[in-house]
Amino acid sequence: MIEQHRSGHDLAGVVPHGDAVDPARRALVDLVAGVLRSGHANGTIRSDVPAVEPALFAVHALSAAAGIRTDTGVRGLVSVVIGAVSV
Repeated sequence: MIEQHRSGHDLAGVVPHGDAVDPARRALVDLVAGVLRSGHANGTIRSDVPAVEPALFAVHALSAAAGIRTDTGVRGLVSVVIGAVSV
């Protein structure tokens, strides 16, 4: 992700926008929730809330990366998201 940021491609290109937001964002949230559910099994991802809730948070938070222009800022945002979903 940081390499994409350096080359001028920000995370906004990955997170759906525009008319297709609802179905595309839902598919992305479902994908992230599935990954989080897998982490529940090995104890690395929190399981005290349904996986869709931290998935929604992660997708929303990472959408904010479009406005971040430094590697330090991107790393900080990623750390916040990982901290929020990890045990």
